[in-house]
Amino acid sequence: MTARTPDPSATFAGLDLMWHMGRDMLNAQAQWKRRFGDVAHLPLVHEHQIIVSDPERVRQLLVTQHAALIRWERGIQAFSQLHGRGVLVAEGAARRAKRRALQPAFTPNAVH
Repeated sequence: MTARTPDPSATFAGLDLMWHMGRDMLNAQAQWKRRFGDVAHLPLVHEHQIIVSDPERVRQLLVTQHAALIRWERGIQAFSQLHGRGVLVAEGAARRAKRRALQPAFTPNAVH
């Protein structure tokens, strides 16, 4: 899986990428997918992020290979400050309990 990189001349250390993410993350991701394909490498200041847009690749990463993923600790800290210790940042038994509580809202009937 190769990641295409945004044109470095279009960014200043990734600050414009972070600005777009902060304003409208879903729209930013849609634009990156159109511009760079299903996998994009985003250089953000001193970090490098890989954005995966293809649903099958996301499933493979999050379901099949979840144990091999390396968590982004600074991102987890930022999410915790903004959103508390919700399902996005919880781990272990706390995460399982939060997921179980949320699952009924995501059944096909509930989503419809």
